[in-house]
Amino acid sequence: MTEQDHDPNRITPELREVAIGVANAIRVMLSIRCTMPLQYVMTFLQIAQEEGLSITALAARRELPVSTLSRHLQDLGRKNRHNRPGFGLVRMATLGHHDQREHRVYLTERGAEVASLMVAALGRRSSLLKMPPVPWQPDRRSRRRTKGD
Repeated sequence: MTEQDHDPNRITPELREVAIGVANAIRVMLSIRCTMPLQYVMTFLQIAQEEGLSITALAARRELPVSTLSRHLQDLGRKNRHNRPGFGLVRMATLGHHDQREHRVYLTERGAEVASLMVAALGRRSSLLKMPPVPWQPDRRSRRRTKGD
């Protein structure tokens, strides 16, 4: 037996499998944009857990200022805060008979598909090392404009 076999801090095979599953789930979001901020992933997952929350309630759940959460929602929505195409994963709706300023947040059809893919990816625990890397493709959101554009 080696010293490593008796190390209490060693990662167990079960924990390793779970870590691989979580990494696979995150890779689903990275396939949408290779530089997807983790904060956006966490906001998306919170919405998937509790659709229909108000922006204020969602900000409280995420422990974020409403202004920061609003930026996340814009980028995750149809049009981002720069009035360019967003990720199309969430939508906001007002309840007609209530205050028009109160918006509720829901997954779009695409958002529900992405959430389902993330859940399915959790089950592909031992396949992370076999998965090809997500190809990097520049997108218009992250490209800087030059004089020639």
